[in-house]
Amino acid sequence: EEEEEEEEEEEKEEEKAAEEEEKPAEEEEAKEPEETAEEKEAREAEEKAQKEAEEKARKEAEAKAKAEEEERKRLEEEKKKEPEEDDTEDKRPRTKLKPQFSDWDATLGVVLAQDGALVSSLRGDALAYVIKSTRGTVGVTKGRYYFEVQLVESYERRVFRVGYATTEASLFIGEDQHSICFDHDGGMMTGGQTTRSC
Repeated sequence: EEEEEEEEEEEKEEEKAAEEEEKPAEEEEAKEPEETAEEKEAREAEEKAQKEAEEKARKEAEAKAKAEEEERKRLEEEKKKEPEEDDTEDKRPRTKLKPQFSDWDATLGVVLAQDGALVSSLRGDALAYVIKSTRGTVGVTKGRYYFEVQLVESYERRVFRVGYATTEASLFIGEDQHSICFDHDGGMMTGGQTTRSC
């Protein structure tokens, strides 16, 4: 029995020694070969180039996004901006005349009321078929001005025009090149030609 035990112990020791001999061999096989200095330098250079390329791409993307944002803001500002800039301030003395309709620079059949603020016309007999017209008492030579009119009453056979005319223009506004007006249908008229917006 003692001999058998000794033999078993010897076998175990031999197996253990064989395992220890095989273990370093396996470790050596599993271990990667060490890279040379040239390989290391090439690897580092490649990693550096890759990082630089990524950084460049990131900066380009940021610059593109910034440019797009600036362009979007610029377009929004242009939409908000008035397309026509204000004219320079007119420092000339203003007229003391009251702007109103004229009773002498007018055609036959014009009737004024309310100190020249209301224009009416005679409509009896053939006068109903005659176009009536009158100018304002105050004109403009420079700058930007606007005026408003209100159509108080209208008739079946109506022609209504309002606009600007020079002193050389005919009293029938829109009929020559010296005047421009808009009519009751929204058409723009000058030189006897009417342009419709729709």
